Amino acid sequence: MEILKLTKLNHHGLSVKQRIQKIIDDSKPIRTLTWNQAKKLLNECEDCLVYANSKYTVMYQDEKRVDKHQLVEDHWKGRIRYLSIKRNDKEPIHDWRELQEIKNQICGEESEAIEIYPAESRLMDTANHYHLWVFPKGIRVPVGFNVRSVIDEELTGENNTAKQRKRK
Repeated sequence: MEILKLTKLNHHGLSVKQRIQKIIDDSKPIRTLTWNQAKKLLNECEDCLVYANSKYTVMYQDEKRVDKHQLVEDHWKGRIRYLSIKRNDKEPIHDWRELQEIKNQICGEESEAIEIYPAESRLMDTANHYHLWVFPKGIRVPVGFNVRSVIDEELTGENNTAKQRKRK
C-alpha cells in the first residue's frame, strides 16, 4: 500500500461559515445540529492530524483529543487514539490488510486497535467511514490470538484448501 503522508484537510474553497453550514446540512438526514454543535464538530476535525495517499484519507486524534463522546469508560480518557478512515472515492473499504497497514503506518506495528460492531443503540453509520480505536502501546486487547500466523504466498483454494492473496 502507498505510504500515507501528513497533509491538511481540503476545504474545497469553503469559508468557515460555509463549512459549519455544510456540517448542519449533511447531518439533516440523521439529526438536527445547532450552529454551536456543528462548530464544535468542525473544531474537532480541524484539531486532527490528517494523513492521505491517493486512495485513503485518515483523520487521527491522539490521546489528548479523544473526548468523552468516544469513550464509554472515563478511565480510558487520555489513553486511546482514534483513526477515522475513508476512501477518497467514498466507496466502502473493508480490506482488513489495508486497515492494518494504515494502523501500522500511523500508530505503530505493535499498537493494537479495535473496530467495534456496537449495540444498535450506539451505532454510527452515516458514511463509508471506518473507525479504529487504538490502545496505548503495550496494552493488548483482551481477546484475540496469542501467536502470529501469516501466510505470505497466494493460495488458490483448489482441492478444498484455503484461499488467500499474496502479501505485498
